[in-house]
Amino acid sequence: MAVTPTPDPRARAALHGPKLLRLTAMLTSLLPGLLWAHVDPGTEPGHSHHHDDYAVLVGSGAYQYQTVPGWGELPGGQAIGPTHGGVVVDSEDGRVYVSTDAEHSILVYELDGRFVQSMAPQCRGFHAMDIARENGKSVIYGAQLQDTLRVCKIDTVGIFCWKFLRSRIRTCRAAGKV
Repeated sequence: MAVTPTPDPRARAALHGPKLLRLTAMLTSLLPGLLWAHVDPGTEPGHSHHHDDYAVLVGSGAYQYQTVPGWGELPGGQAIGPTHGGVVVDSEDGRVYVSTDAEHSILVYELDGRFVQSMAPQCRGFHAMDIARENGKSVIYGAQLQDTLRVCKIDTVGIFCWKFLRSRIRTCRAAGKV
């Protein structure tokens, strides 16, 4: 379920500019779905008392958003699963990357909410993510706290570029570099 801004974008655009507004709306749009990704007490994983078949208006004043039913659904009705809320949007192609603790690891969506793929199983459990442009290409940085403590850099198809392991962090701390 995603959120799109309601009418009256002039007030928000004047405050933040159109690019930031789109990015803020997209990131905000994923929060309800990600919050509901955790199991609710008394329900089965993937089943919730929340209804995804109608739009919901959230926020107030110039910062009102409306959910988009069905945005971000996975094939076969799979659940997103547990997540730490790591969400980044590629400014070049508009794809949305969502980290999970589940087997899908990182989910990739088109801006309209269509599922593209899951990727980077070795990066399962990113606790935080960021996306940057380097040498004309988008790369994703993520802090992985599950199974190992490391920072990883991957490209937008999930190929490892490098990793910074906990042992190197300890070495840097001992040398006074962190």
